[in-house]
Amino acid sequence: MKYLATSVTLTIAVALQALPAAPALAAGPYTDDLSQCIVRSTTATDKIFFVKWLFATIALHPAVKGLATISEDQRTQMNKTTALLIERLYTQDCLSEARDVVKYEGEDALADCFKLFGAVAMREMFGDPSVSASMSDFGKYIDQEQLQKKLGLAGGK
Repeated sequence: MKYLATSVTLTIAVALQALPAAPALAAGPYTDDLSQCIVRSTTATDKIFFVKWLFATIALHPAVKGLATISEDQRTQMNKTTALLIERLYTQDCLSEARDVVKYEGEDALADCFKLFGAVAMREMFGDPSVSASMSDFGKYIDQEQLQKKLGLAGGK
């Protein structure tokens, strides 16, 4: 299971890079079924918590470590809660789908099922008005005339 947890974590990180392409993710039919079950079986609270866990995990990277303070106790609790969420999804809410994935597509495919869930959870967070406003806030610092000129767009002189 340690391998699976690492694989899920790595897959989630890759999924975040592919957010715009999330609906087009290629997977086997059983992985697709399990992915849909996971999304269907999680609450808004589950999705928000999952994004918090992702944030806390990403915050360990040296490039951003100084931007957030997360105690070891908080991190430990988040890891425990994430483990319980994954266990619940695989062993209760989506048990038959998870069994089919293992049987027909292999254990490694289990981690792929979190790509869609991670994308949906992140999309919901980015949909928050304050988050989306901040995401586009950098635009006021772009020299629009220069950009249009260099790219040959209408309005560029």
